[in-house]
Amino acid sequence: MMNRVNRMFILIISVVLCLSFPELTFGQGQIKRQNQISKPNDRSVRQTNDIVELSRKFNWDSYGICQDTIVDLGLSVKWAAWNIGAHSPEQEGTLFGWGDPTGKETSIYSSKYPVKDPPMSICGDRRYDMAMANWGWPWRLPSQKELEELSKNCKWESFRYKNVSGVKLTGPNGNTLFIPVTSRRTANWNKDTQSYGSQLIIKPADMRGRYCSGELNSNGGQWEPWDCRPYILYFSLEDVNPCGYVDGTGLRSSGLPVRAVYAR
Repeated sequence: MMNRVNRMFILIISVVLCLSFPELTFGQGQIKRQNQISKPNDRSVRQTNDIVELSRKFNWDSYGICQDTIVDLGLSVKWAAWNIGAHSPEQEGTLFGWGDPTGKETSIYSSKYPVKDPPMSICGDRRYDMAMANWGWPWRLPSQKELEELSKNCKWESFRYKNVSGVKLTGPNGNTLFIPVTSRRTANWNKDTQSYGSQLIIKPADMRGRYCSGELNSNGGQWEPWDCRPYILYFSLEDVNPCGYVDGTGLRSSGLPVRAVYAR
């Protein structure tokens, strides 16, 4: 009789413990804890949720322009929110000759950018890629194809952002990107000597934007067969619909801004 009472008592205690502590199971004379996996604290959960939320909803300002460093427009790559050398979307940043990550080369000769027989693509080449050299991997220069995707698959409109003229791009997913019209550095034509002299900074008076890619046009140059030209993204605010287009007749010696892509 006493053994039966003891068994009933143990059974009742076991049921109460199982209901109160479902992670505990009873084996032969010992208690085992199942799934001993440490749970993240509340702070870790909040951080994870913040990252997930940022991937879905971007930080918009009062102008409707995305303020996050990485902007997902719904294209094959994500884009930087501002230019290399800048700290906000409206700043022009550094003007780079093609293949010169320092931005200090001002020679008018294409052979200086970066070599006489250059690689046809410097996208992801840390020696010459102006974006990767300054911001590190996975930032890099956009390819011709990625610039054309930006041009053809986004809605373009003239936009003035914080007193700076440029274009507002709206991607297929509704997210936005501001690209300013900037200065450019180009060779100065000397009428007296009928030749190009030192380079000058030209302010954006013509309201045309120019941004370089990391790829060259394999058709070659106009003067020397090795003088291949980089593909450039152009747009003009003088057009009623300032849709960008990509052209392979730029100059490697021209100093232009860089808008990087996030290749991950």
